[in-house]
Amino acid sequence: MKLNEQYRMIIKRLYLKDRTLGVLSWGDIFNCCVLELPWLNNRVDKSCISGGIYLCRKINSPAHGWCIEILDVYGRTLLRMHSGNFLRDTKGCPLIGDGFHDLDGDGKLEVTNSVKTLKRLMAILPDEFELVIGL
Repeated sequence: MKLNEQYRMIIKRLYLKDRTLGVLSWGDIFNCCVLELPWLNNRVDKSCISGGIYLCRKINSPAHGWCIEILDVYGRTLLRMHSGNFLRDTKGCPLIGDGFHDLDGDGKLEVTNSVKTLKRLMAILPDEFELVIGL
């Protein structure tokens, strides 16, 4: 299903050895930061998802509450954009926040204010939309 471009979220990424950092934009209305696992060939529970165009929808997940489900990612299931500040909070799902900061003093960037940022994003999204990653 191809949606109108006004229903398109874009994530631009920077691939690092141990993590992937990104910037998410919803037109010129909303921007935030994204933390993901490093690129490891789309391996389940170990890698960020591959770049592409995906249909997404808002759902109420038993594990994460209200979040964004990312559909039809080759070789992957149960992918959700949800709250979390550290890589340990994900098994391949994008985590969003309002900035990057070394929260635990290990010299590596995590995302900040994830719960609040996700709540703000969910309030402006339609029920279904497209996500463009790294194109």
